[in-house]
Amino acid sequence: MARQDELRQALAHLQQAQRLSQTGSFTTDVEADDHVWSDELYRVLEFEPGSKVKFQSFRSLIHPDDLPGFDAGFRRALAEGTDFDQIFRIVTPKGIAKHLHAVSHFSRSAGGHRIVAGSIQDVTAARNAEAALRAGESELKRALAQLAEGQRLSATGSFTSDIQMDQHSWSAEFYRIFEIDPGMQPNVQAIRDRVHPDDLTLFDSEIRRGMAGCEADFTFRIVTSQGSLKHLRGVAHVMEHVAGRPIFMGTVQDVSGRKAAEDARDRARSELAHVARATALSTLTASIAHEVNQPLAGIITNASTCLRMLAADPSDIEGAKATAQRTIRDAKRAADVVGRLRALFAGKPMGRESVDLNSAVREVLALTSIDLQNRRVVSQTELAADLPAIVGDRVQLQQVILNLVLNAAEAMSSIDSRARELFVSTALRDDGHVVLAVRDTGVGAAPEHLEQMFNAFYTTKPEGMGVGLSISRSIIEAHGGCLLASTNDGPGMTLSVFLPFGN
Repeated sequence: MARQDELRQALAHLQQAQRLSQTGSFTTDVEADDHVWSDELYRVLEFEPGSKVKFQSFRSLIHPDDLPGFDAGFRRALAEGTDFDQIFRIVTPKGIAKHLHAVSHFSRSAGGHRIVAGSIQDVTAARNAEAALRAGESELKRALAQLAEGQRLSATGSFTSDIQMDQHSWSAEFYRIFEIDPGMQPNVQAIRDRVHPDDLTLFDSEIRRGMAGCEADFTFRIVTSQGSLKHLRGVAHVMEHVAGRPIFMGTVQDVSGRKAAEDARDRARSELAHVARATALSTLTASIAHEVNQPLAGIITNASTCLRMLAADPSDIEGAKATAQRTIRDAKRAADVVGRLRALFAGKPMGRESVDLNSAVREVLALTSIDLQNRRVVSQTELAADLPAIVGDRVQLQQVILNLVLNAAEAMSSIDSRARELFVSTALRDDGHVVLAVRDTGVGAAPEHLEQMFNAFYTTKPEGMGVGLSISRSIIEAHGGCLLASTNDGPGMTLSVFLPFGN
């Protein structure tokens, strides 16, 4: 009785172990096609527990793609009497796909029948986990490859650094940017050796800040082992702290191409600004002659008058003095005109001085008076009294005013059905700005084109370069202001300059 209890207990333990491991056992008489299955095997294969089964019943479950391999392995083991060990898939009567691992051993019974004893384990979860792991590894490899390609295309290397311990991990692109042998152990000195001498102080300062736990965002130059100069931007962010030390993750980007493009853009902008000034020269030739000839004619007239007064008997000394003073005044006026014109076309950099905007407007209108008359343009002004001075470059601001005035005149050149009126005004605003407005009665512009007018090389004039308004906006923005265009209630449009005062 005790023996039976032990056997029942052992059987219960075996069944529990099979259930937990999802492993069913079997014994098969091959010639008799007679099978003994454990309860767990019935459950794994989803057969009715205790039902009579045949080998073909089991074989019909095997996935069609795995059936040839199963048959070949089973026949080989049967013919050679070797063990069978194979993983294959089945589709259960309920339509569920499973991965099974079958292990069996062939022997012979006392009657000479071939007997197969073995186990079948449901390894679906493990196989799915392996497949997910492989897919994850494949996805990770693909992501790493994309990251490496992205770093290469953007010339951006990444790094992780414990600056205090001088322990670092660099990406392949980081090595390439600094032109360091990928087999070399990363260290700060290897980078420092390549930093441009003029930027070493900045670089060392950032390293000290990093050791103190401060994040970084700075640009510096390096000179590679091949002697090439590179402009780099380094950004580092504290990712975590280990034993109280800051661990940084960051990037270094080679911005040499962008720096070169910015320098070229600045040079081009400067050259275009100079060209814009020079293109106005032909238009202003008559005005220049008129502006200079007036004081010159005054000088000649005053000098002749002075001579007559001195030659008179008796000499008119007081009159001669007065005419000499007028001569000096006109000579200074001529010198001022020449000086303004030289500055206007010299392409000098922006200066900072107190500028009377009303006076600047009057001088530009005086310069363009002959041209406006020739174009049959009637100019009017409404300049605010007690307008506060602004701080800026007088010549550059006059260049903007000149461009706006000439553009307005050009916009009215085809108008014959109404008066060609140019209205220039200044006003003081409550927001700390003065505004200069140039209004015309020309052809105007569609609202959707108002912003396009300020794009470089955008023009509606056959001979236009399309740089005047773009440069004018750049100049005004450099003065802390803005340049806007708007349509009028009537014909034409208005260009308004807003400039801060009191700075």
